[in-house]
Amino acid sequence: MTTRGVPATERTRTQLPTKALLVPFAVLLGLLTVVLRLWYLQVVRGEELSRIAVEKRTVRVAVPPPRGKLLARDGTIIAGLSAGLVVMVTPDAIQDDLGAIRRLSSLLNIDPNELQTMIREHEYRKFLPFIAKTGLTIEEAIGIEEQGAFLPGVFVRSEPLRKYPFGNAFAHVL
Repeated sequence: MTTRGVPATERTRTQLPTKALLVPFAVLLGLLTVVLRLWYLQVVRGEELSRIAVEKRTVRVAVPPPRGKLLARDGTIIAGLSAGLVVMVTPDAIQDDLGAIRRLSSLLNIDPNELQTMIREHEYRKFLPFIAKTGLTIEEAIGIEEQGAFLPGVFVRSEPLRKYPFGNAFAHVL
């Protein structure tokens, strides 16, 4: 059958290519949009976005400087330093893990509720570790390190601690 003098097979051949080109054209346009956006983010704004990403993933932890010795006139040490072990806890890593809190409290000989309170008090800086206990014994430190796989966000660190050879005798001077 013919319409306006054109056979039906010829009419479908002339209309088919325009409809068939719409889908590939839409896909090509979408891919071009994605490629241009990637180019913009990586080339044009890449340096700026990279700097922002580094700032967001970097956590600055203040490390206190070691304090010096306090000496009497004759050279006697009134206050000195000794190396001590401390346990550091990162609140975000452990706050929801009650098993880890119970395990750590038993290793440190602290009440689990007291440890949870300490974690809650430091929640405002959830990615910064805080000192949970100072003056660990070697046995406590080894126990924590052995259980490290079950204690997320908990680690032992050596820190300089103040040592007062005369106890409270020189408190008025210090």
